[in-house]
Amino acid sequence: MNQVKNKPSAGRIIAGCLLAAIIALVAPLMVMTELLSLVMVVLLPSIAVVFLYRWAGKFPALLCAALQMSVAAAYLGTTFMWMTFFMMLMPLVLLFRMEGKPFFAQLRASIAGFGAGVLASVLVLYISYGGNMIERVLLELPAAVRELPAESLRTVSESVSLALGREATVEEFFDLFDQMIERLIPFYQLNLPGLIFSGALVTAVFCAGLNAWMRHRRGLDAPGTYLPLREWALPSSTTGGLLLIVAVSYVMNLLEMKSAETLFYTVYSIAATAFAIQAVTSFARRMHASSLGRGARVFAVIAIVLVCLLGGIGILALYGCASAILGSRGALRQRMKNNGNNSRTGGEE
Repeated sequence: MNQVKNKPSAGRIIAGCLLAAIIALVAPLMVMTELLSLVMVVLLPSIAVVFLYRWAGKFPALLCAALQMSVAAAYLGTTFMWMTFFMMLMPLVLLFRMEGKPFFAQLRASIAGFGAGVLASVLVLYISYGGNMIERVLLELPAAVRELPAESLRTVSESVSLALGREATVEEFFDLFDQMIERLIPFYQLNLPGLIFSGALVTAVFCAGLNAWMRHRRGLDAPGTYLPLREWALPSSTTGGLLLIVAVSYVMNLLEMKSAETLFYTVYSIAATAFAIQAVTSFARRMHASSLGRGARVFAVIAIVLVCLLGGIGILALYGCASAILGSRGALRQRMKNNGNNSRTGGEE
């Protein structure tokens, strides 16, 4: 299909620019809310940029990216501006450059890009704060929150008022926030790397899938550049690698090696997330094979994803691990298929 025909209308571009401004203004609050909720840090602003790019075109997406960096610099400082760039925006450049490649190549590029972005952000933090950077950043967070627009904090302060059973002033909210950060520092020192890396993995998969799906819906994709969720599966090498690094990090933790506990929780979080994604793809295959209508199948898959994001990832990961090893597209079946192909090839030669 002609790409000119699919060029966004002027009205959609204008609407996209307005949406870009709104997303940029609330982006810091999105990430901060996830951090304070003690859940994996899915980079929602990155997903929003992908949606804008595919829905409204290049200019609104670029505007959203520029505004996100400007807002981060204005309210959180230069360090967090560069973290925003490396962690949330730079990986998208790689993804968009790969969109004509086979889908799994796009997916690998997206995962590599977001992983590298997190590592670059950690380096920026280390350069700015030195050792013990998690504690130092968290102790500075209350001051950064005080710089946010009052309107963006209204919903949060209303939730605090509801929890207290009375009207809470802004200063009361800030005092409670300070106390909460101080108490949560030990938890974050242990779990924050895992929450960030697992969230980056989910973000990378979601961005690649959303970008390919929206291109497919508009008829812009070449054969093989989009695959529905039911066609996804972990390669056998990835399954084996995940199980191996979890086992090694667990042994290191048992031996009480330095920083081994944090390493184990980080590796475990990444592996659990990967296997949970495998579980979602397995359910998608089962839903597709069932007699349920398309709407019911989509609703069921979305419900499973929400369960994963809201704390049910451990159960899903167990199912996903079993699926990755024993399922119809699991490691054992992949090995058998590869061995069979090698035997036939050898026979022909």
